[in-house]
This record gives sequence, C-alpha cells and structure tokens, in this order.
Amino acid sequence: MAVRHAQAAITSTASAIAATDTFELRDGGGRYVTIQNTGSVTVFLGGSGVTTSAYGHKLVADGVVQLYLTDDDSLFCIAASSTTISVLTTAS
Repeated sequence: MAVRHAQAAITSTASAIAATDTFELRDGGGRYVTIQNTGSVTVFLGGSGVTTSAYGHKLVADGVVQLYLTDDDSLFCIAASSTTISVLTTAS
C-alpha cells in the first residue's frame, strides 16, 4: 500500500485539495484521505461550491477527518483566513 503525505495551504477561496500530484487518484480506484487541521482557523470541506457558511463538514483546529475518495470525487476546502492542513493518503 502506498502512503503519501503533504501539507496544503487553505485560503478564503475554495480550492480542490485532491488536484495536486500528491493526492491524484491514478489507479482507477480510490484512496483513503485523512485530513488534519494543523492551523488555528476552522476549515470547511465540501464540493466545488463550498463556502464558510454552506459546507459539508466543519473541521475545527486540531480536528481530523477521514474520507474515501474515488477518481470521480473532488474535495474542496475553504477557510475564513489562510491556514494549513496536513493530508495523508493511502492507495493499494
């Protein structure tokens, strides 16, 4: 099983965290993605229209969430001000 890790900068503009090579789903299957909010600002997770008031998941400071994403899924993040998250992915 391959494990990858990286940090991603989150800003007040929604951005796809799975869009970089580090998180790309290349095997046609899926990946477990574990996200830890390492900053002090709440991060909001959701689809491409995610905002700080319309979101799928609210990730508070030091919070952790694990999701299973397929190659058809896109996960977006946004925060009220700049912060950082740590991302760990696994794939078979």
